Amino acid sequence: MVDSPAAPPGPSLKIWYPPGRLPGGTLEVRGLGRREEMIPCIIDRPRGTGDWLFMVFHAEVDLRVDGEDVRCPGPVLMTWAPDQGHWYGWKQAPWLHSWIHARGPALDALAGANGLPHGRPIPAFPPAVLEATVDALQRELARPDPDPTLARLHLEALVREAARCAAGPPASAPPPWPDIRRFIDEHHAQRLTLAGMARRFRMSPQHLCEGFHRWFGAPPIEYLIRLRLDRARMLLSDRNRSVAAVAAEVGWHDAPHFTRLFRRRCGVSPRSLRT
Repeated sequence: MVDSPAAPPGPSLKIWYPPGRLPGGTLEVRGLGRREEMIPCIIDRPRGTGDWLFMVFHAEVDLRVDGEDVRCPGPVLMTWAPDQGHWYGWKQAPWLHSWIHARGPALDALAGANGLPHGRPIPAFPPAVLEATVDALQRELARPDPDPTLARLHLEALVREAARCAAGPPASAPPPWPDIRRFIDEHHAQRLTLAGMARRFRMSPQHLCEGFHRWFGAPPIEYLIRLRLDRARMLLSDRNRSVAAVAAEVGWHDAPHFTRLFRRRCGVSPRSLRT
């Protein structure tokens, strides 16, 4: 999961909506809370509320998971399905949580399609993700004409992020390989050479080729060529740019060489994309 950018927390919020606020009958947002402060207590709802409940605890919390009481460090996300009971809280001190109550076949379908885990904690979930969903839903539901499709899309982003976080981080390239790829992405229009990049990252050209290929599926120069050609296709759609100007903009200052390479790799000449 990619970390969300840090943002200052918004003020506390707690709001409930009457039935029918969203037209169509496939999705109902019942309530929203952002950084609601609770007195020291445990919430015990053996039968739940009939809603999907998304709840982020900002600090340490006690949860009941599969019949056993579990203490979890925060931040942590819990999701409960409509047929699940809730048991959560913290008796030692006041505690903060942010939450969304929602229900309906549209949300049931989202949860099923994305394999949303429920009834178990999802650790290290960024609270800002749920809080952003709370804010987006609040703005939409405050309108005189709230759109159920937009509300569903806001919830879909939350569901997908929760499922991705629960699955754990994907296998990722260790340092310095992401830095090398980022360097090529950001400087692809410059005169990059294998020897120059190897010197920059203090490794042999062979090690650079083998390691980059292993993690990203192509040697660095091949990756660079593909990136340049992809950008060139987009730039060539502008008929006010000459082929030579496009070639230079993506890093090739020899226009005939660019044309030959483009034709060989793309199967058409650069000029053919302008008609």
